[in-house]
Amino acid sequence: MRNLPDKEPRKFIKVFVTKQEREYIATLAENANVSQSRLLLTVFLRGKMPDISTKELIRELMKLRADLARLGNLQLKGMNEIQNGKLVAEMQLLLREARENQTLIAEKIKKISI
Repeated sequence: MRNLPDKEPRKFIKVFVTKQEREYIATLAENANVSQSRLLLTVFLRGKMPDISTKELIRELMKLRADLARLGNLQLKGMNEIQNGKLVAEMQLLLREARENQTLIAEKIKKISI
């Protein structure tokens, strides 16, 4: 069993809402991909809804970076199988650009995460 850091004990708070309010809270929480409890805490403590757009942006950039890596690997495999020197040179240029774009995307992800 892993050692968990000591946390401050949490207390239960009961809140009365109408059926429509509960459904609305549930919908907001689902759209924000957080629990209803986390949604209410965030709104109450920060005065605004949780910002999921940054997380989604990072996730999409990471997918794009992975796609570029797969494309680069396919190009590399193709270059190893092709004998035409001019075509290989063009593919090397494309591979270099893909790797540079991967690095650029990684840098952008780090800036967004900070």
